[in-house]
Amino acid sequence: MASGRSVLISVLSSLLATVLLTTTTSSQNTQTTTPTVVQVELQYVGNGICKQKIVGTSNSTPFVPIGANEIVRWSTANSMPFQVNFRSSLSPFKRNQFPSTTGAAVDSDPAHGTMDTQYPYSSVTIGNNNCNLVPGPLGLIMK
Repeated sequence: MASGRSVLISVLSSLLATVLLTTTTSSQNTQTTTPTVVQVELQYVGNGICKQKIVGTSNSTPFVPIGANEIVRWSTANSMPFQVNFRSSLSPFKRNQFPSTTGAAVDSDPAHGTMDTQYPYSSVTIGNNNCNLVPGPLGLIMK
């Protein structure tokens, strides 16, 4: 009987050690990642023409590339109030309106969309100026 208990205790000890090791390894491998923020600067050029660029670059781009789960932070160089709108069915975000009445930067929620799909803005206003998006659309593209 004593050897049966010893075997049982040995098996239970081994099982407990395996559970503890698995739990410790699992909790060490769990990481919370902060979404990447893509900073987009909007600019009103004049005569209804607007441009956008990724902050830190010099070239404007009609469609800023973003990845899944990335956050977009829109701003203007001179802190002018602005608003960026998407059509509700063509937004890579849960919301489709991003207003800044004070000119402060505005963040989106994490992006979700289809690879290589363009998400054009339906309208952009910078200050009191509406951007003409017909000849030269602006927006985002999932990469």
